[in-house]
Amino acid sequence: MKLMRLCFTITFLYYLLAQTPTSANGFRVAGASIVGPEGKPFVPLGVNMNGSEWGWNAKTAPLADLVAKTWKLNTVRLNCRVPGVRPTKYPDYQDNNDEEAIIAAYTGRGVVVILEAHNWTGTYPTDEELPVLTAWHVERARKHKDNPYVWFNVMNEPGGKGEASPRWLEVHRAVIRAIRETGAGNIIVCDGASWGQDTGGWSEKPVGESASAILSFGPKLAKGAGGEFENIVFSFHTYDQWKYGDGKIRDYLERIHARKMAVFIGETGAPGDVDERRTAAETSYRVALPMGVGILAWHGQPGDGFALCKGKNGGVRGIDDPVNPTNLNWHGRLLWDAARAQSR
Repeated sequence: MKLMRLCFTITFLYYLLAQTPTSANGFRVAGASIVGPEGKPFVPLGVNMNGSEWGWNAKTAPLADLVAKTWKLNTVRLNCRVPGVRPTKYPDYQDNNDEEAIIAAYTGRGVVVILEAHNWTGTYPTDEELPVLTAWHVERARKHKDNPYVWFNVMNEPGGKGEASPRWLEVHRAVIRAIRETGAGNIIVCDGASWGQDTGGWSEKPVGESASAILSFGPKLAKGAGGEFENIVFSFHTYDQWKYGDGKIRDYLERIHARKMAVFIGETGAPGDVDERRTAAETSYRVALPMGVGILAWHGQPGDGFALCKGKNGGVRGIDDPVNPTNLNWHGRLLWDAARAQSR
């Protein structure tokens, strides 16, 4: 009898351990929240950085300590281009094709690395291109399925203005299924439509249901909302379509959360002090962060004027002091202060 009780106790303990989140379980989505490896809510806070085949050539791997320890950021989004598809005016630099080294440098410091495909901004892959996009993600999913700090962002800023296209759902469902078939349970990120801003266009009115891919189609993907897949997180970008004040973004986020879907801001910023996109960025920090919605600044290695610091190098390495920098611009100050508040 004692032996039977001992066996039962051991079996029950194993059951409890299997149900308890541990570092081995990685990140998971629970309704509107992302839960980190330690079982606590995880709010992404970080920057976009140069990835493979990207059009700016500043090296990314050497900045891992600066990002993680000096800026105290927990997430980077690697802007990548799938080779040979939809060429742009920017060159395809090879300087950051050491993707494995970049991932090792950042995830080894506890920083999430989001891999995103940037080729289809404002549009969608054709039937001929979709297998190429899928294969790009599958290759990475096979390599990194045992590293929960690697997340997969299906594609950057799909679709233009107007109602969200059913093509958004078709493409995301196809890529997500392919990633999951590799056995990878990593977080998968889905950008909203309308160049990622997910509003359908420029208006001070609340976001229309049909204009938002996240509100319209997200519940078909995210398990917590009744959809097909575990560990789906949504992302939208706050630029000029979000310049209309705090109420619009708060209403939008509340509606997403009410559907038990997790979301963060994958890009925000502006190329100057008086640019209209600054209003949207400031609104993002003011409204989203207190709601537990993370923010990734555009950009940590800017090649387009979307800076964080004043001076020649406006990215994360441009600070003039690692403890109390004096040359942060308005966006750099918002990000710097938010990271310190979060780390406390």
